[in-house]
Amino acid sequence: MTKTLDLQIVSDREELESLGREWNACLAASAGEVLHLRHEWFLAGVDCFNADSELHVMLVRDGEGVVTAVAPLLIARRRYRWVPVRVLGFADNGQSPFNDFILRKGAERESLAVLLAGIAAFSHWDLVDLRKIRKGGLLDNAVITGDVLSGFRRGSKENIDSPYVTIDGDWERFLANRSTRFRKTLRNKLNRVRLAGDVCVRHYPIDSGDHDLLDEMFRVSGRSWKREAGTDLLGNPASQQFYRRICHAFGPEGRVLLWVLLKGAQVVAFEFHLQDNGVCYPIRADYDASFGDLSPGSVLEYHILKSLFEEGEVREYNSCGHHYSYLLNWSRTTRQHENAEVFSRALKMRFLYILEYRILPFLRKMRVNRAVRSVKRWISYAGA
Repeated sequence: MTKTLDLQIVSDREELESLGREWNACLAASAGEVLHLRHEWFLAGVDCFNADSELHVMLVRDGEGVVTAVAPLLIARRRYRWVPVRVLGFADNGQSPFNDFILRKGAERESLAVLLAGIAAFSHWDLVDLRKIRKGGLLDNAVITGDVLSGFRRGSKENIDSPYVTIDGDWERFLANRSTRFRKTLRNKLNRVRLAGDVCVRHYPIDSGDHDLLDEMFRVSGRSWKREAGTDLLGNPASQQFYRRICHAFGPEGRVLLWVLLKGAQVVAFEFHLQDNGVCYPIRADYDASFGDLSPGSVLEYHILKSLFEEGEVREYNSCGHHYSYLLNWSRTTRQHENAEVFSRALKMRFLYILEYRILPFLRKMRVNRAVRSVKRWISYAGA
């Protein structure tokens, strides 16, 4: 017998706050229980970064009222290729390792179908933009190739390709399997730090959002290269508030650690970690640019990974980043993420889809082909 599943839309802030226990219970019963899908994380992201957006959280309940799925969505006004659009998507906070719908085990496909049918029936969006979802995952496949949204134009774009390190076995053996060039560079960095003297690495549990080390973390970020880019924590009160909120939420559970590299008594680099279900998530890392000659970020990461292997308390170090060369030095194993886009049937959105997924790719291909032909001509002339 098919279970009855009902869709509930939450657009009221007070009602959203009351859902914490049910939301987290659904997450705990899912196959993907992670801290950054918790109710507290979503609320912090909404309050700190998305106050101007409209709530459009979708819940699925079974016949007994039990929540079997949560789609943590908002409606925001943005521009797509300079055209103003109403976007239905995840809370944009820049801190989440990835995004997803929450689906209770045993009812995943049925609940997801109800959520997508609800999205299809909701007329107040121009674009569904589901960013940083697992490529090839259940949500990605259902949105891009599934039947429920088949009446809409759909497309996908690459997002981060995130390296991760499996913490298994002996540290020395793991290190020996890194490239010779990388190990030589790493030894040089460690030697410079030893010669500088009075440098050590420490880690501290952060049990609340009022912890003194958070202020030091913000100050280090303010002295990093990110200051000029405008992405440092010291100059961004909303980001500071977000970190305090998640420390208040998860610190008492022992889920938050701050790793620091000190020169004397001064913190010159940090990594802010969440630990959950055997996985370590380095959500943020910065270093004081005035100590750049010591490569403090690289040295700190070396000591962190070494400690994780030796302590054996986690099974994975998820870099939470893109496949930058410095991360690929530690691991070539990555998880791919992408953005799934669904365009409404409005005339302007039909035009934008054709522009984005037909015209622009064609022009890029033509540009590449011209460049290839130019190189071939140059080679033929050089060899003549």
